Amino acid sequence: MLLRVAAAMAPRTHNRRRVAGSSGGRREGRESERQRPNMSRRVFTSAVLLLLVVMMYCGSGAAHAVESNSGDAQLPDEVVIFMPKQTLVVPKGGKGPSTTRVSFAAPSLVRAAEVVTVLAEGWTEYTGSHKTSSELGSSDIVAGYVSAEEPWPSIVAEVTSAGWRAHTVLSSGNGDDFLSALRNPTSVGIDNKVFLLVGNYSIKFDTAKKAWQEAGWDIHLLVGEATQFISGGQSELIEWAAPVSLLPQIPQKFKSELKEFVGGGGSGIVTGDGTIVFPLTAKNQNGYPVHLLAYSKDKGSSWVVPKGVSPVDCLYPRIIEWDYGRLLMVIDCVDGRKVFESHDMGETWTEAVGTLSWLSTDAPTYPYGRDYLLGSIITAIVEGNYLILYTQKGRYPPGERGVPNAFYLLGDGRQPDVSYWAAF
Repeated sequence: MLLRVAAAMAPRTHNRRRVAGSSGGRREGRESERQRPNMSRRVFTSAVLLLLVVMMYCGSGAAHAVESNSGDAQLPDEVVIFMPKQTLVVPKGGKGPSTTRVSFAAPSLVRAAEVVTVLAEGWTEYTGSHKTSSELGSSDIVAGYVSAEEPWPSIVAEVTSAGWRAHTVLSSGNGDDFLSALRNPTSVGIDNKVFLLVGNYSIKFDTAKKAWQEAGWDIHLLVGEATQFISGGQSELIEWAAPVSLLPQIPQKFKSELKEFVGGGGSGIVTGDGTIVFPLTAKNQNGYPVHLLAYSKDKGSSWVVPKGVSPVDCLYPRIIEWDYGRLLMVIDCVDGRKVFESHDMGETWTEAVGTLSWLSTDAPTYPYGRDYLLGSIITAIVEGNYLILYTQKGRYPPGERGVPNAFYLLGDGRQPDVSYWAAF
């Protein structure tokens, strides 16, 4: 899969009703509420990481311009950050030759100081003597770095240049009879630091059984610090400390009931009081996925994993803060997309019926959100306006446009208000 980034524009102003209090119930507001002030593109983009949105995109082809459906502006180009079998990845520490990866997956994007970091799994095919499947392989965590201060055309020029390189953040230790997959990079940026969760699942070859067996799992926390960005000298701009296992911070009760903890993927959040919150995913004893949180109130010195978990057999947890102290988890389940809320930092979760209702899907039409996939979802306050931004992935009929992606921008965080969109 290609990993692409694109920038999106700010929405136009509209009058709207206020809806959804903290309970998620609907109440009517005044139709003549004051119109929001216009937001300049420059202020909007700098306030929310240039609104860079990492997209998983199947297929091939060159990056192209994306036009607004409003007819009054053109969105910036999208650009391929990681290209399978083409993008060179510098090894950890810069020692040794740069190599390509068979594929990239599970993108995550974060900003620390003036450095924007795009993270992903970088997969390598196993070519040893115990190859039992064409899908057997290992993965490390790779990153591409760009300056948040650069204009979008400069970023496009840098990423498409012959000198563009990805960098290895965390390597998997592999051998002929041992493989490790580093999974689901999940990141949060605060000040000049990046907090990164990475799952680690290992297998080893049992010569007696002539089969690969589970060798163990772990979940690592890495903290990176942004260095000074040197124009024209793209390099490893985040200094990463050694990984630390998060397993000792997980209560023993959880570890006896759940296994294979990984980050939930994508991005975590920083709440209004400065708490760092990560979505987590684990498997129960029956092998079904469940989702929970990990959070830190002391900037990463210690971590709490509360006892509340989502329903089983759901996928793709996305976390946002909705009003002060109220967390929402959006997940795709076999019976459709659901929204759950917690007022106690993940100790308990209840279904928030009616909240973010436009994101919901129905089963059996869209089990696990299929054909109507929700990508990233974030909140932002821009010039005093509360916004929700998310990516929605849908399908056109076969043969028309393949699998497009679209940006949607929502004002006031209450009702959908599509101002600009882009299809890929």
